Amino acid sequence: ADRPIPLVEPRCYEPAVMQPATWPTKCASRRKGLQELSVASFDILADDECVASHFPYCTTQALHKDSRLKLLREQLRALDSDIVCLQEVCDFASVTQMMSTMGYDGVCHSHQKVSDASDGVATFWSTAKFTCSYHAAVQLPDPSCDELGRTDIAQVAALEPVRSVSKVDDEPFWVCNVHLRYHTPSDPKGIDRTRAALRSAFQAMDNQEGMWPVVLAGVFNVFPLGPVYQWIVGQDNFGECFRLMSAYQFYHAGQEPAFTCYNHLLKNTV
Repeated sequence: ADRPIPLVEPRCYEPAVMQPATWPTKCASRRKGLQELSVASFDILADDECVASHFPYCTTQALHKDSRLKLLREQLRALDSDIVCLQEVCDFASVTQMMSTMGYDGVCHSHQKVSDASDGVATFWSTAKFTCSYHAAVQLPDPSCDELGRTDIAQVAALEPVRSVSKVDDEPFWVCNVHLRYHTPSDPKGIDRTRAALRSAFQAMDNQEGMWPVVLAGVFNVFPLGPVYQWIVGQDNFGECFRLMSAYQFYHAGQEPAFTCYNHLLKNTV
């Protein structure tokens, strides 16, 4: 923050190959062996957010939606993830078509239309590995919206392994893709909104198919190790014998990042 941000031309890159994380099932008594899954989650930014005033260090061409979609495609090809969760998706048709060419099927849901907000969330899965038995956008309890007219949104999808390529003991699981509104750490209502939103999503999953293992991804708009984060990873917040763990923390010796979202207006973790 003490020196000017250099003007750089955004470029695609091929990240180092990462080994997929291991993730626990609901209870140790049910675990028949560790299962492996790779998940990528990107907030690709709504079109009206990608403007020079927000990102003065990017060229006009780099901010154009076609350029950003091309970079996203190349990044996702490099990652080759089993599951892809996207937020702030505006052009559902173009994104769905792009993902289809890479072997993914998926579902898209928009934020409730309070104003001119037209973006939403999308969850995709490798068709070679999974099928979807159920999906829905969860009606969340707080109908208020942010300054862009967006409400909180939670999308859930029940995925089942394709038996021809999976192990015998592979279980179905849930993917919950959320986009929650930004709030400051001192906002007393922030943690209450997050609790209500996530509990609604988990209740919807439990009512539909039962509480299978859950992959929770998306935009939380919280600071690492703050009260909202601590509540999300707290013991038994979503039911008996069930606890969420941070994938980033799992891979980085128990440490969370200082921030994952940065421009000259905002330094935050989403």
